Amino acid sequence: MTTMMDVSQIKKTPGDGALIYGVFIEGARWLSGEDAGDIDDVSGVPTQGFLAPSRLKELLPKVPIIYMKAVLVEPQWEPSSVGYMRHNPNVYDTPVYMTTFRGPTYIFLATLKTHNPVERWTLGGVALILQSDD
Repeated sequence: MTTMMDVSQIKKTPGDGALIYGVFIEGARWLSGEDAGDIDDVSGVPTQGFLAPSRLKELLPKVPIIYMKAVLVEPQWEPSSVGYMRHNPNVYDTPVYMTTFRGPTYIFLATLKTHNPVERWTLGGVALILQSDD
């Protein structure tokens, strides 16, 4: 996730990926700003933050602009029917769905940083959603 919340903040596009905006998260929220720690530079794109517990009555909060980049499959990743599982305790393999209906609207796995155990997000059904119900 980048440090940008609005498209107007984008100064340049990365050469080896894409910037995606308008994505929602269900079951958690993305912590950004002063509480999110240091800003990391990934291929010239400022990134920051990690998964945090959701707030009451905040069902589908928007996430910052996402820097999407394809990576080479590493030998230690486990192939599964939904994608390659990384089994990294600091990364949650997040399913991305087209709508909140889930099931047949599954698209791919994304990786999100976490400071909590990955099981917390799995049991909470955390997922990225491309289209809200509104």
